[in-house]
Amino acid sequence: MSSSEIWDAIKSLEDALKCNVCNYLLKDPLLIVKCGHTTCKLCFTKHTDMTCPVCKVPVNSRDSLEDKQLVELLAQLKCLQNLISSINKEEKVPESSHETRIKGNKKNEPSISTPKTPSVESQSKEKSFIQETPESQLAKTPVASSKRTRKSGSRKSSNSFSSLNTTVCSPSNINKKNHKGETPLQVAVIKGDIARVKELLKIGALVNTQDNNGWTPLHEASNRDFVEIAKVLLDHGALVNVPSLKDNVTPLHDALLNNLMDVAVLLASRGADLHAKTSFGYTALDLCKREADKNKLIEACSPFIQGNTIIPDSKPTKNDKLVILCSNIDEKQKEKLQKCAQMLKADIVDEFKSEVTHVITSCDNMGNCTRTMKILLGILTGKWVMNFQWIEVCLEYKQKVDEEVFEVQGTRNQSNTQGPKRGRKNYEQKCPPLFDGFFFYLHGTFAAPTPTREDLSNLIHLGGGKLLSREPKQDTIDSYMIPYHAAESPLEDTSHIILYQEKPPKERHIHSGHICTSQVMWLVTCISEFKILEPQQTNVNK
Repeated sequence: MSSSEIWDAIKSLEDALKCNVCNYLLKDPLLIVKCGHTTCKLCFTKHTDMTCPVCKVPVNSRDSLEDKQLVELLAQLKCLQNLISSINKEEKVPESSHETRIKGNKKNEPSISTPKTPSVESQSKEKSFIQETPESQLAKTPVASSKRTRKSGSRKSSNSFSSLNTTVCSPSNINKKNHKGETPLQVAVIKGDIARVKELLKIGALVNTQDNNGWTPLHEASNRDFVEIAKVLLDHGALVNVPSLKDNVTPLHDALLNNLMDVAVLLASRGADLHAKTSFGYTALDLCKREADKNKLIEACSPFIQGNTIIPDSKPTKNDKLVILCSNIDEKQKEKLQKCAQMLKADIVDEFKSEVTHVITSCDNMGNCTRTMKILLGILTGKWVMNFQWIEVCLEYKQKVDEEVFEVQGTRNQSNTQGPKRGRKNYEQKCPPLFDGFFFYLHGTFAAPTPTREDLSNLIHLGGGKLLSREPKQDTIDSYMIPYHAAESPLEDTSHIILYQEKPPKERHIHSGHICTSQVMWLVTCISEFKILEPQQTNVNK
């Protein structure tokens, strides 16, 4: 194929990726779920009569989803342009009339998930505590005129952009990630190579690994209708309800957005939650195009869904290093802890850090402990929060015993709430942190008995929330996303929370649009129970 033919193909792709409203290349493309049209974000927001700018179907702000597949196609288009221009330096490189718009207007780019294009080179990337598409394939990829999909083919890796070795990986690099966060297993799934998938799983590849966007191998299989690969992943313990990092899209949502009912029914039969919501409030049933599809999913749900599925063991194995942090124990207990740590070859630390695996504390007869900052941090980040009896039993049997029996039941302030267990399960199932999707503003001063402003900021940060430097106002909020853990809670439609200790702000938002005002101990209580609760409007330090 000559250079001119290649550029003609690229020009055709540019034309296919133009917005139906402004006729420029799509910028921050939004998918309008009700009708399936795609427009620039700016074109949609400028259109103020609450209808689709293309077909005039009535819509609201929650009917628009960021179209990650088109974001990715636009990124691949840019890569193709750069690749061809580097090969043909002597030739003048055509440039789209909208090129300067892509280069110059990057104001909103940080809010867009990293495109899931394959990497040019593979490199390892440590995970933070906080937590060449063929031409024929491009031609088949639906774009703006497609129905309610995320263009399932467009995340596919190409031969020229994916340089990952297809030979057998050694145990040392089997889970090594490229700069997109993809492991060899994810690349094999994207390519549809079921033999390679089985081979990697057999030698120990992590089945629930996530890339930089939060997509798991099961997401990739579901997005492409690779039913057999999805079965293999599920049989090897793939978690079926893992949401993506930004829009909280589960593999089932991913399949239904592409109208892939075969894989959707498989996921439902293996325990996919039909009522889990995306950040825009859509459940799997909402995304079904036909009533018959809804019935298929409902019928696929069975009390025996896990019968043929290997449940992944998320507990630390004998080879995992135990890192212990103690809270509220006496000197005799510290001596026993030292002996137990020596026996288990565990480390003991004085301050909370990401490496901590167990928080050990004294409990009453009901298994409830004193609420401390260390306990709150342990619950919030999914650590094992353990009754000190676990240490004593380990010493008695001279080995590490099962933790679950000795897990703390709650705090003395909120007893028997199973908050520590909920926090741990949330972490093991790779769900978002408790405050994901919430924005917080700390009003006034904070002093004992509440945590300090610094401690509150740390709790919000580790809980996935965002801290605001200015008090939010209703007319300046442009957020219609539902926080993951607020679904079906009193705060489902709330995204911004103002916390105070003594005096609330002059403008008290009890439940005002997307803003809520609450006494600061509400935050602590939510962490203790690992649940989004009704806001506290009184100055009660529970």
